[in-house]
Amino acid sequence: MPKHIGIILFLKAAMLSISLGDGILEYVNVLAGTSNSYELSTGGETPLMGRPFGFNHWSVQTQPDTQGSRYFDPSSRSFYGVRCTHQPSVWIGDYGYFLVNALVSPQAFDRSQTSVSFAPLQTTYKPHYFKSSALLPDFKASAMGGVRMEMTPTEHAAFFRFSFPPGMNSRVLVRIVDGNSSTPVVLGKDGNFATRTSVNNGGVPHGFAMFIRGVVDPAPSRMHNLDGSIALDYDTTENSDRLTVHLRVATSFISDEQAQSNLDRELPPCKAFDSVVMEGEAIWRDRLSVIRFAGTKQSSRFLRIFYTNFYRTQLFPRLLGEYDGQDQVVHYSPYNGRVMPGELSTDSGFWDAYRTVYLWISFVAPDILDRLLEGWVNAYKEAGWLPTWASPGQRGSMVGTMGDVVFAWAIVANKSSHLAEEMYAAIRRDAFEEPSAGSLYGRQGLQGYAQHGFMAAHGGLSEVVSRGLNYAFADSTIAAAATVLGHHSDAEILRKRAEKALEKSFNPQNKLFEPLDTHGKWLKMNPTSWSDAYFTEASALQYRFYAPANTDFLVSKYGGKDALCGQIEEHFTKQVTPVYTADGRGVIHEETEMSLTSEDFGQYGHNNQPSHHVLGVAVAAGCFTVADKYMERVLRELYSPEGWPGDEDNGEMAAWFMLNAGLGLYEIDFGADELLIFSPLIRGDFSIALPGEGRLLRVENVRRDGCSATTPSPYVCEVHWYPSSPMESTEDNASSAFDSSVPYGVSAHGSIRGGWPRRPISRESDAHIVLSDRRLARSELSKGGRLLFYTSSTPCE
Repeated sequence: MPKHIGIILFLKAAMLSISLGDGILEYVNVLAGTSNSYELSTGGETPLMGRPFGFNHWSVQTQPDTQGSRYFDPSSRSFYGVRCTHQPSVWIGDYGYFLVNALVSPQAFDRSQTSVSFAPLQTTYKPHYFKSSALLPDFKASAMGGVRMEMTPTEHAAFFRFSFPPGMNSRVLVRIVDGNSSTPVVLGKDGNFATRTSVNNGGVPHGFAMFIRGVVDPAPSRMHNLDGSIALDYDTTENSDRLTVHLRVATSFISDEQAQSNLDRELPPCKAFDSVVMEGEAIWRDRLSVIRFAGTKQSSRFLRIFYTNFYRTQLFPRLLGEYDGQDQVVHYSPYNGRVMPGELSTDSGFWDAYRTVYLWISFVAPDILDRLLEGWVNAYKEAGWLPTWASPGQRGSMVGTMGDVVFAWAIVANKSSHLAEEMYAAIRRDAFEEPSAGSLYGRQGLQGYAQHGFMAAHGGLSEVVSRGLNYAFADSTIAAAATVLGHHSDAEILRKRAEKALEKSFNPQNKLFEPLDTHGKWLKMNPTSWSDAYFTEASALQYRFYAPANTDFLVSKYGGKDALCGQIEEHFTKQVTPVYTADGRGVIHEETEMSLTSEDFGQYGHNNQPSHHVLGVAVAAGCFTVADKYMERVLRELYSPEGWPGDEDNGEMAAWFMLNAGLGLYEIDFGADELLIFSPLIRGDFSIALPGEGRLLRVENVRRDGCSATTPSPYVCEVHWYPSSPMESTEDNASSAFDSSVPYGVSAHGSIRGGWPRRPISRESDAHIVLSDRRLARSELSKGGRLLFYTSSTPCE
């Protein structure tokens, strides 16, 4: 392609992307996945507002405190306030939370009044902004209307703007849920205050607290200490105009003084509310603009699903770093109770996240990936073990040490290479040292697993089949990392151990992974049983292909590629009755959710993670037609602008969508330099900026069958890879090749990579590779280039 034509096409694509970028946040549905019950989940979410991967999130509480972690119902008209929250999951719970509300009353305030009524349909939720324009006392509005509340968050703080009606007593309430008469409170001059909360659900040491500093403007008529809560009262009964009140409130896990420092740094008096809103909007828009569409117009529905999922992938894991007086990042450690240097990562479970979260972040937020890996290394150093589920410290939920997979992947993929030996030390301890009985860390039953190759049922541990398969998967990935670092003895031991575990646990007669007793004899088992004695949140049918690091093993055990492909097809089509067997322990929501889709998807349960590798296994085994058909259906039928088929789980299910629908790339063997290829759902073509100057990945989807762009084309006929090669800059200063007016990183607020290129500074190589095996080396992709798909609405010959 002539150079000048390439530049024109690139600029044309950039202009198309700018028009979308200007309104990109309008496609994000913050309320997606928030309509839930114990019996059924559409995401298990609460509406979260904050900065990407922020120290705090801010949500809305519509339920009384007695409802615990299920504090939000989108249909409720009760408003208990905007909640500063750190809750990653309703199943894990919250910590360090408090509420901010605005109250009005024609009489003196009742001390017990903490909630008002509001109109959900007149409320605005955006990642960077909240507004409720109809906070009404008992549904009754004065002639001037009810209270108007707005909120915009920063990393460690939030800015509120209230508008109170005249003729009423007005109150801003900062409510400490666990407050009492001994809660330290400071009521200063000119509307300054300090308080704290120690509320948590575990995972914290003695002395844990969230420190809160705030200031209101104008100063209130009266300030009250209500058992740790702060009431800021204004006498507006004689006012003829509305009263505007600004509240700046900041937090810290370190100290009261640090909370004040965070307030001064992020919300100084000179900073206007609207400027903070615009700053937050720019940061979110820049994060979500990493992928740029060009050419064919995407449907509004697709864009709403796409950007809602993208937003969810930018919330967790949480980074708990704070800046000290020397502008160095420090953090409070929930593992030792001390202030420690560097980042700290939390509020994520590796059992979920290892599958998709870190790969996706490596594409769209590599700066964040570096910080997250540092934060998890620090967690290991402070705890002595790598956490499995942290919130804020170790909670010990789920089985397996799947953080091993993330660290091993980072080593193999050369992410944060300066941390490689520390990451390896963490995962090596998991692999070779059994923790004490009852410990929340490490691998329980490790010695028996290492000796026999399986976890024996009824030996004191639950979920033994899933547990053993997770250990084997982690071992396989750690072996790859050990090889990279030259620890060949470790690699050999772990590789053999992983192979032995698969061999021992697979029943060749039933072609399922099944439990064994202490003598290595197969136990009788109902394959539809969801008994947690054997499996984690699934049955043997969902775990039947759980050997993602060794698809050759599955091909062999199922009698060849064609036989395995047939079994995967049957997995999606065979009507098993009953769909599940609860075995007397009660039905969990994952069972109900899967039963709702079983007519269309058989025993494939996309509502939960144990099924998320299946289509990747299909591609790795060469079952391309089966993989393409069901990938398209899963993406189109099980994701919607309103939510997910089950718990979204801290970005894991959203990242699954983004990788497959957005990039057409997926990974199941994290110890291999290998990405699997699917047909992306995006029409036409798009680009994603990669780390490194001028590196772009362009993905182009070309229809081979002549059908319109609106007709689904899931089947991949051919994939061509055109690698990029460097092109010399024509400018003296290479950085001038970037235009910060077309941002894709946090350009105006701490640049990640400097903006999209004004002109290409890399070019496509004339040579290209036909990826007939639907695999692309991760290391090759990182250099940039173009993936050209030829797709069809019917299976390709």
